[in-house]
Amino acid sequence: MRSYSAIILSFFLFPFAFAHSPIAQAQSPIAPQGMSPATERMPPRQTIQPASMTSTRNSQPAATLPPDAIRGARPLGLDRGENLIHFDPSSVDVRFEDRHYKLVAGRSLLKDFGASQRDAYEAKRLISDLRISEYGAIGTPEPVMEYWLTNGQPPPVTNLSRRMVPFDPTKLRVEPEGGAYYVRDARRVLFNFGPYAKDAEDAIRIIRKYEFNEIAYIGLPNPTVIYMLKNGTPSRQSPSQGDSFRPEYLPQHATRYPLDIPGLGIVGERRPIDAMRMEIQHAADGWHLTAGATDLGSVGNSDYQARTAMQIAQRYPFTEHVRVGTSNFTFFLSHNQAPREVPLGVRSISFQPKMLAAKQTGDAWTMSDGKQTLATFSTAAEAETAIKVIRYYKFDCTCFISSAIHYLAREH
Repeated sequence: MRSYSAIILSFFLFPFAFAHSPIAQAQSPIAPQGMSPATERMPPRQTIQPASMTSTRNSQPAATLPPDAIRGARPLGLDRGENLIHFDPSSVDVRFEDRHYKLVAGRSLLKDFGASQRDAYEAKRLISDLRISEYGAIGTPEPVMEYWLTNGQPPPVTNLSRRMVPFDPTKLRVEPEGGAYYVRDARRVLFNFGPYAKDAEDAIRIIRKYEFNEIAYIGLPNPTVIYMLKNGTPSRQSPSQGDSFRPEYLPQHATRYPLDIPGLGIVGERRPIDAMRMEIQHAADGWHLTAGATDLGSVGNSDYQARTAMQIAQRYPFTEHVRVGTSNFTFFLSHNQAPREVPLGVRSISFQPKMLAAKQTGDAWTMSDGKQTLATFSTAAEAETAIKVIRYYKFDCTCFISSAIHYLAREH
């Protein structure tokens, strides 16, 4: 087994510096959707550029537009003032590129539907029918709530045969439960924003601003598109039964579960991964490893190196992506355990979990064993929690499968 690993990884030795950027501190978040791995490069095609955005005011980013809308590029920020992608609905088309069906407006990529040709063309018809011209999203680290507008207004209601789910915007509230924040009315849970309370509050603000009262989906049970309408005569709902009964949970873009650790309680969230459905995609800056709609990071300019990186992720396999609190500190699990051992040819840096301590450095807090700095946090509480989580899973080394993708493992 080691000789086989040596062959496939012989060209994968590379000296990576342990950077202190957010990506160096943790892997990119993963959404539990993906398509079959690409097995060969497609012929060159016209490059699709991310759609342009117009900011309404300067502020710190509150959410990101969907990674699947800008595959191969950094997520675009969505600030508290509401930032939208603007496009001409008459220019929207479906293009098949790199084995993916992509919804484009001219040279701007609106959304990547992977292998779902039907969803892509249904989205195109929706945009044409409703004359949609703007797109927005709220969610961290990736979109949870999407909304589409027609010239800055809620899309018009049509007689087309689409199943709409009504909700009561006047009864919307943020409900915390199990470490997550839900947006719900008296009968239904619309969105799960994980540990990000501010995102949930922003979602209610947007819904009330546009007076949305119906929600619909493309691609069920795992929606590829979520959109909302303002209906002057919404479907009649049964009388409210109060809040004591179990609400109906509407479909979500990504499944989120609490990270509940014995003795610590709920300290973050977990997201499932289908490692066998990972793939590599070529972008302007080289090859990227992706899991569903999420770009995990650059894996170099060599497709051989990129495929090797994917094989490493599938070798364990990675089955969950975990985030501690609302920090940028994330790691992978393999069947709820720490990934064991370091593949031959993968550079790793060992650390002593018992020696880890939080130390203030300027306005930030670092987590270090005195020799190696593993991550940087905004508060001491986040750093202390991360140390306890590392000790619980018995991580003792950081592995580098590319300059942008790192993960924690248990070597001993």
